[in-house]
Amino acid sequence: MGGFVWHELTTADPDGAAAFYGRLLGWEAETFPSSAPPYLVLKAAGVGVAGLCAAKAPQPAGWIGYLHVADVEEACRRAEAAGGTAVAPAEEMEGIGRMQLMRDPDGVPFVLMTPAPREAPPRPPEGTTGLSVWDEHYGADVERSFAFYAGLAGWTKDSAMDMGEMGTYQMVAAGGRAIAGLMRAPEAMGPRWLAYFNVPSVTGAMEEAERLGGRPFFGPQEVPGAMWIAQILDPQGHPFGIVGPKG
Repeated sequence: MGGFVWHELTTADPDGAAAFYGRLLGWEAETFPSSAPPYLVLKAAGVGVAGLCAAKAPQPAGWIGYLHVADVEEACRRAEAAGGTAVAPAEEMEGIGRMQLMRDPDGVPFVLMTPAPREAPPRPPEGTTGLSVWDEHYGADVERSFAFYAGLAGWTKDSAMDMGEMGTYQMVAAGGRAIAGLMRAPEAMGPRWLAYFNVPSVTGAMEEAERLGGRPFFGPQEVPGAMWIAQILDPQGHPFGIVGPKG
């Protein structure tokens, strides 16, 4: 509990996005039964790891993470007391769970989720191509961001890195493992969450993304753990990250 259990992309071109990410990350798209408009479950190694659907108000277009909490209503009350905002009422999806669209004090959207059953959904083996493995928050104040999300999901501080003029990069943990990083938002990025997905080759994925109509805008950059990252805009202009070996 306490990590992001689902990532979802809403976009003006679901078919184009499914083709782009399918080629780049190896995802197979399967339409969720009785969904209208169609909701695509994106699978890695046969397991659903993300969702894709047409952009719909009040949720903004782009990637959004679903944060696993014990009780959506209680987490919403804590969020509002700490400067967050409920964007829409909580809703229940039978067999899926209870969810509520929120914005944090920086205005960044995210979803509170209590899955049904309450355990986190299954994940493919670590290292699987297309698996979400890291989330990064860009905000105005790292300590405020940490306090806000720790109050909702019980996060604890992990290691931190001094990034010079960019300030501190604070890693956070849930359930005994590091799950995300918090940093001050660069002017070019603005406040947001950024999800990172596994790839077998960062430079290869950057080249493939360009061939498919995407635009890499950061990286490749080496990070702790002998891994590399890059950040990419998909053909609809939505940013996401990739992580893996360099070549």
